[in-house]
Amino acid sequence: MSNRYIHRYYLPQRQYVAGAPVILAAGALLEDSKIPRLVVQLKFESISPKVISALRVKIRCYAQDGEDVWGTEALYENLFVQKDQVFGQYTAIVLPRDDIYSFSATVLSVVFQDGTTWDATRGERHAAADVTESPAVMALETTPSLRATPPQRGINGIHILS
Repeated sequence: MSNRYIHRYYLPQRQYVAGAPVILAAGALLEDSKIPRLVVQLKFESISPKVISALRVKIRCYAQDGEDVWGTEALYENLFVQKDQVFGQYTAIVLPRDDIYSFSATVLSVVFQDGTTWDATRGERHAAADVTESPAVMALETTPSLRATPPQRGINGIHILS
């Protein structure tokens, strides 16, 4: 039996920015062999004593020659992530192109349950702002297949913020 997903690229494991409340534990660019599309899958780990309720990440995609060909921001929301818990590993960000060979991911901000945020550009906590949303990704089930429709707003939701 063959695997549905072909691994095109892996991020270096356990990426961390000084002062950040999360570690980017893993990331992969996957080719779906059943439905012709590419997806990015990210796994985060909380290292914060505060409960995380949302996380915004920037994704840049690169062609085979290294040219930057596409990018977006994604918001993981409606989370309840405590210290040492992992999240995001069952969520797929569907890419609109098939000429992508690698990618990078950068955590931009984290919203805590108490309403404060951590911002990567300032490396500090401040009051949370409202975020607009635009559903455009799909959630991975605990089995290795993708759901056929975008997720509804709910626990461990994700939205693209292009």
